[in-house]
Amino acid sequence: MPGDSSSTALLAKCWLRAYGKSALCLSGGAGMGQYQLGVCKAMLEEGILPEVVSGSSAGALVAAHVCCRTPQELLGPDGTLQAT
Repeated sequence: MPGDSSSTALLAKCWLRAYGKSALCLSGGAGMGQYQLGVCKAMLEEGILPEVVSGSSAGALVAAHVCCRTPQELLGPDGTLQAT
């Protein structure tokens, strides 16, 4: 039930887990997607890529790609960002 105390407690727990953390929001646009991949690669190499990444349109595709893989899976043996 939407208003019961257990769902409210769960919502509060999830909210507190992300509250105060840095996030990266990527915008839309097909051309921006290539740029955003490069930005994510640079941030990953420096160890500053946030855990919370979101986006719209092409940015959502990049965010999904980045968030569904570990750093080791993202960067190949030659240091390039893996597209698959």
